[in-house]
Amino acid sequence: MISEAAEATEGYPFLIQLVGYYLWMEADKADWTLGQNSVRTAVVAAQRRNALVVVESALSDISDKDREFLDAMAGQDGPSTAIQIGQAIKSKPNVVSKYRNRLIAAGLIESAGYGKVDFVVLAFVNTFEDNCQACSGDLSARLLRGPAVRPAPRQSRSHRADC
Repeated sequence: MISEAAEATEGYPFLIQLVGYYLWMEADKADWTLGQNSVRTAVVAAQRRNALVVVESALSDISDKDREFLDAMAGQDGPSTAIQIGQAIKSKPNVVSKYRNRLIAAGLIESAGYGKVDFVVLAFVNTFEDNCQACSGDLSARLLRGPAVRPAPRQSRSHRADC
């Protein structure tokens, strides 16, 4: 149970605080004992709150083309190349470069080597994989429901098969 809660934080300080807070709330409701269901409930609540506060805030000001760029990145396994993104969004290199620079300046992505970019925060990967264009529902509605519990950060970012 402890490792599930710890892994759910993905090492992010705000998530550590949120998981701790919700574990405390669950323990208070259960006479200061925690079971597997309490830990799961706390983790889901923490991840939902993180998505609402951090991810939705960061994504609130981006354009549709920025979002399309991030969708294309989420569909790749690991860091994305400009060529991969350009093919996915059907754009020329100068357009890809423009949106790459905008998203780096916004702190959503970072350079991952020559011609490559990657997400700054794993939660962005999860959000875009969970809210891909092929899936139903808009981003805000899906974030309000919260992300699925993930036991640990992913080693691979391959696109979800069920999208």
